[in-house]
Amino acid sequence: MDGYRTIVLSDSDGVTLWSRQGKELSRLFPELSSAVRDQVPLGVVLDGEEAKTAAKSSERPSLEVKHEAEGTHH
Repeated sequence: MDGYRTIVLSDSDGVTLWSRQGKELSRLFPELSSAVRDQVPLGVVLDGEEAKTAAKSSERPSLEVKHEAEGTHH
């Protein structure tokens, strides 16, 4: 699945999404911004990949977090 490498900042000013190249992506992914605002505490920075998945249109967007601890390999 292809997506956009995204840095997400959740702070008192709101949620901002950035590309690795420093381009603001917030307007491209309003559902992600909303999900982060609802589910992520203020002050958190996320580094991940934004990818669209097939979901029923009535489903509320949610964040799927994949974490690999430093130094571990699967």
